[in-house]
Amino acid sequence: MNVSVSNFISQVVGGGVVGGFLGSLVIRRLDTNSKRDLLDKEVKGALKLIDYELTICITTVSIFLEKKCKSKPGPIRDEAYRSVQKLLATELGNSDMMKLAAIYESLPVFKENMEDLYNTGKMVKSYIDSLDFFLTKLREGQKLVKTLTSL
Repeated sequence: MNVSVSNFISQVVGGGVVGGFLGSLVIRRLDTNSKRDLLDKEVKGALKLIDYELTICITTVSIFLEKKCKSKPGPIRDEAYRSVQKLLATELGNSDMMKLAAIYESLPVFKENMEDLYNTGKMVKSYIDSLDFFLTKLREGQKLVKTLTSL
């Protein structure tokens, strides 16, 4: 067996370069998967926060309507949504994000309607109808969030 030193060195170095390159690809793939898993967990955590926040809004509107607008309106909040809005905007599909955004953008209007109903003490049909509609939208939003969380 006649192996020259230069031939031996080129095979060792060449094998090391190829092996090192393949090893770096494996490590990069594992790192990318790890980052994706972490991001998925962050998105699911964000969706759970929104689910909780929507539950509070649904409960608040339901109680307000059950009490015939005679009880002071409870909290209608959007802090959880606002704190994760950027993450969800980059990770959710456009259609899903637009549905959530539409619900949260309408919160101030419905909160004001509840306060007006409470302050006047009158059952204004158009306001009551809008709150019923809003309650339906909140429930649809919560259903969407639960579906997205389970994916």
